Amino acid sequence: MINISNISAELRMIETGVIMGGFKAAAVQLSDRQHTLLKSMAHRRTNTVNLVQRANIALLAATGLNNSQIKQKAFCSLSTVKKWRQRWINAYAQLQEIEATAPAHLSHAIEDVLSDETRSGSPPKFTEGQVAQIISLSCETPESCGIPVSHWTAETLAQAAIHRNIVESISLSHIGRFLKRKQKS
Repeated sequence: MINISNISAELRMIETGVIMGGFKAAAVQLSDRQHTLLKSMAHRRTNTVNLVQRANIALLAATGLNNSQIKQKAFCSLSTVKKWRQRWINAYAQLQEIEATAPAHLSHAIEDVLSDETRSGSPPKFTEGQVAQIISLSCETPESCGIPVSHWTAETLAQAAIHRNIVESISLSHIGRFLKRKQKS
């Protein structure tokens, strides 16, 4: 007679990765193009340390290494390896679809998968409309705004934004972030 509870227990062990007293990590699959892009991300000097580490975790996981081995090679915690292995596995089908339908967007999609998720926190202090107005203001000359300087500084731009009633107050660091955002687009 078959013992149903034993079969259920074995199935749970397989589903959770516990196999015969040890953990077997879920397999990570990479297409050739994904492998190439991940290697490029892992070696690009301009990438953040986190992105490089996460790309390396995905590459190492695809070689069949277990989480403990990856932890040692990537110099990170076991929970970090598990998190990014699972994140890749969860996104794999979507990445395959992007690779098939819009291959030019694959690199950006991989970076999104390997990026931190948006955290909840305090709502933005400034609306997109206010940000757009400040960026628009920065495109004008200071002289046209009645400011006797030839180039904007963060301080003069903040003063002009307050004077025009775009914002009630704004820090110089916020102005700097908005201008960086403008440069990236």
